[in-house]
Formats: sequence, C-alpha cells, structure tokens
Amino acid sequence: MTLTLTLVRHGQTYLNARRLLQGWSDSPLTRTGRAGVRVTAAHLAEHTFTGAYSSPSGRAIATATEILRHHDDLRLRTDKDLRELHFGQYERRPEHELDALAPGTSSCPRCSTAATPACPVASPAPSTWTACARRSTGSSRRTRTGTCSWSGTA
Repeated sequence: MTLTLTLVRHGQTYLNARRLLQGWSDSPLTRTGRAGVRVTAAHLAEHTFTGAYSSPSGRAIATATEILRHHDDLRLRTDKDLRELHFGQYERRPEHELDALAPGTSSCPRCSTAATPACPVASPAPSTWTACARRSTGSSRRTRTGTCSWSGTA
C-alpha cells in the first residue's frame, strides 16, 4: 500500500511579512497569503484526499478551510501536535534575535533538549536556528504553489 501525504504550509501572515518569529503566536493571513492559498487550493482541487488535518492555529485553519472548499466530502480535523515550534520569549520578536544567539549552529531550540539529543532535520546543517525551524516545519521544501508531497510505503 502506498501512502501519499500532501503537506501545505499556511499562507503568509502579518508576522511572517515582518520577519517576526511566530511559533504558537497567531497572526492573520495577509492579502498575499490569502492569494497564495487560493492558488494552492485551485492546484489541489482535482486531487483526491482521504483526510484533512491541521494545527489549531487560526492561520492553519484558514489555509485548510480554503483548500477544503474544493473537497466538500472532507471534514477538517485539528491536532495540537501539528503546531509550529514554540519559541518562548522569542515569540513575536525579530528572527535575527534568535539567530544572533548562536550563529552558524547546527541545532535549534527544539532539538537542543535532553529528550532530543540530535536534530533530525539538521543534516546538512542549516546555518541558523530559524533555518532549522523552517526546515523542520517543511517550509523550506515548498514548490511554487506552496505544497509539498511525499509518497512512501505505509
């Protein structure tokens, strides 16, 4: 049996546009973000899906809802474990502040705990913590429409 996952990153938000770390903080989609989501939704309209899952953040739900307008048979399910990384005191702060803590490091806040001794997404090593965070959330693997598909054996 082959399992195909289609991952879609939320559209651009006001915090993204200002290059502020977002994490668990929520921010509405910008006009550009909403337009990008509509393009992605149109691109995915002809695809068949058996499930739709989202983080509970407003930006992710807004993105998923737009995509599901083309898939009336699907119900959106939210799961808190799909949330973005949490940046603690750096939430809503400029990305460069987190990068300045350890420039050139190959680890990120998520991966520097005793529970996670090695970063599963740091190979090859990203140049900054926010690059690692972007890679771990899939945003660095976007196609032109903002989607990322993966197929494998389940």
